[in-house]
Amino acid sequence: RIFEDAQKAANGEETEEKKETRKKKSTKKAEPLIAVEKATLGDIEELAALKNQLDADEKK
Repeated sequence: RIFEDAQKAANGEETEEKKETRKKKSTKKAEPLIAVEKATLGDIEELAALKNQLDADEKK
């Protein structure tokens, strides 16, 4: 059996097992991604301002 597999590999033929694996991989659908909220520049600016405010409060 191993000899046959080696011979097929040398000839460029695929084994049934490899064909099935390839079919499964190609038919696999991409799973939908979880919706992620994107940060906007306004959100980032608000967080930076809040950080500055907290830092100023700590210094007092």
